[in-house]
Amino acid sequence: MCRSGTGTLRYANGDVFEGQWANDMKNGPGVYYYADGAVYEGVWQEDIAKCGCYRQATESEEQQPGALPALQLENAQLVLADAADSLPPVVYY
Repeated sequence: MCRSGTGTLRYANGDVFEGQWANDMKNGPGVYYYADGAVYEGVWQEDIAKCGCYRQATESEEQQPGALPALQLENAQLVLADAADSLPPVVYY
């Protein structure tokens, strides 16, 4: 069965994702709740967070803006190739 549409996924570590799915991947707007109380609200494309806001939980239970956890680019060459393909051709005069 392939997840598509709106739904919730609860991970074994206590994290929760609520949002849009397409082809069994996070795709579109959603909210990722970390077990430690932090929250990331943003937009995903093919299971990768593209943009959004990350807030860390505080002792007062108010959420404050914070830095994203370190992210690692899995395939830098593919990202660069995709970016190069999307640029308009250079015309020299």
